[in-house]
Amino acid sequence: MERPPRLVALYAGARAFSPLALTILPKIGYQLIPVERYAELAARPPDVQIVEEQRLSEIYETTAASSIPTIVLVGWRGAPEVDGKIVVAAVRSPAGLHELYRVLQQALEETPRAVPRVETRLRARCRRDTMEWDARVISLSENGCLLKTSVVPPLGAMVDVSFELPDGGKIETQASASYQVMPQLGLVFHATRPEYRRAIASYVTHELAR
Repeated sequence: MERPPRLVALYAGARAFSPLALTILPKIGYQLIPVERYAELAARPPDVQIVEEQRLSEIYETTAASSIPTIVLVGWRGAPEVDGKIVVAAVRSPAGLHELYRVLQQALEETPRAVPRVETRLRARCRRDTMEWDARVISLSENGCLLKTSVVPPLGAMVDVSFELPDGGKIETQASASYQVMPQLGLVFHATRPEYRRAIASYVTHELAR
């Protein structure tokens, strides 16, 4: 069953965010709602609120808002002196996609992810010792992937994996088998070359923005 989106109340205008953040976060489970329209558009309290530094006084003036986990958008001087029980993170404005994704994950998820992922149907080739087999990448992030595969090595085993990105060239890296949900295998990438990480990150961002 698909989880309902996380509700994010915004005490901040569009200029406080990068265009990618405003485009992609709603596509990956975070519904961004200006606080001025929150009562009109949402039927329950927000899971988290994002507040520009100069508007912090607004959340302390409202009993309900003052108990909601808060991410503060700050200027060059960094995070202000605030109540750490409420403020869970500070992000430099204009806030980028990856920075906001990380702090939203840390604030809201039991098993937070560091980077976004995207569903794919990329063909992959795997190798472990002398054995080679075909698989399919069904989701991909900069840090790892989920494979649909008929061969499932032991958890913790190292696997060489390669796949082709559209317009991004061939990716080759080592990965460890981190979890199994038959017939799917979760891999965490290791020692991936910087140019490959950049290519994967660019592909994921491009696909999420479509």
